[in-house]
Amino acid sequence: MNGMALESIKVISLHKALLYLVFITGFIGPAFFLIDLGAFHLFPFRILLLILWFIFLLYFFLNQGRLNISHIKVKYYLWFLAIWGFYAVLTLAWVNSPVDAVRHVVFLLAGISMIIFVVWYFTKLEDFRRLYYIWL
Repeated sequence: MNGMALESIKVISLHKALLYLVFITGFIGPAFFLIDLGAFHLFPFRILLLILWFIFLLYFFLNQGRLNISHIKVKYYLWFLAIWGFYAVLTLAWVNSPVDAVRHVVFLLAGISMIIFVVWYFTKLEDFRRLYYIWL
């Protein structure tokens, strides 16, 4: 009986679980846990997003700097987002208020990161359904 119950439990990988948590904490915002670092605040959304980037980069370097992108169907859109993010960082060279500009670039790069991770980690329709129910 226990064996059948264990077989019916679906296991979500660590990176997908972290991505779901990033979305959940993104909706909650800095309501529960907030670290004041002066110019900006660190809260669970940003902490988990940094952990997700760490896992992604670790995977990248463990595979000798190669990524298998054969499952990604929206490569050109990701290139657009990468160019947009690069341009946003480039605009920091001529801004009037560097602190505000860095804050806005961090917000933009966090959003771009979320899109990249959803495209990279979510490969099944069930993944998108779970995200949809979290979103609602």
